[in-house]
Amino acid sequence: MAIAKKNITQRALNAIETKNKIFTTAISLFKKYGYDKVTIEDITKQAKVSKGNFYTHFSSKDSVLAEQFHQIDVYYDEVFSDLPDSLSASERLLLLIKAMTEYCAYTCGIEVMRVVYASQINNNDKVRILNNKERRVYEHLRAIVALGKDNNEFTINMPNEDVVELLMRSARAIIYDWCLYGEDFDLVSEAQRYFKIVIFCLKSR
Repeated sequence: MAIAKKNITQRALNAIETKNKIFTTAISLFKKYGYDKVTIEDITKQAKVSKGNFYTHFSSKDSVLAEQFHQIDVYYDEVFSDLPDSLSASERLLLLIKAMTEYCAYTCGIEVMRVVYASQINNNDKVRILNNKERRVYEHLRAIVALGKDNNEFTINMPNEDVVELLMRSARAIIYDWCLYGEDFDLVSEAQRYFKIVIFCLKSR
């Protein structure tokens, strides 16, 4: 039994390694040549894996980008898993934006985010990532807005879901500006400064 367990564990580790290799290879090629110019064959050839291996882990090129954002959403869940109840809605919002921008800046990097934005803008048939309302980030925002409204911290006269969409549009905009202006634009600090203004507006009647 111990041998069988060890073999299963090794197979799982091999699968994770293969998926990571495909993912990092694809992102590297997207950055170098542009998303639309890279084929699945290019990815598998560079990663030295079969097309069957690719489709075991990813259904399409779009799903490679979606995987990046799945990882971000897992990170949000980790950040919010053990917060003190005393944190206000404003503090939670700034914490979420900090987690979002730090992940984009330090884990994804500006070139990957440029690939994501360009791929989402250039073809409306692609898998929706940036405005997918089923993502966990939307759930966290809904909880924050509901808390702020329930505690009369956010007094803006606007339906909760409209506030959530306002916040997501603001987040996408600040990341877009970073992609536009480049490394001289400090994404993390600019986002904190900007969202403090947004929070001030949420507290206005």
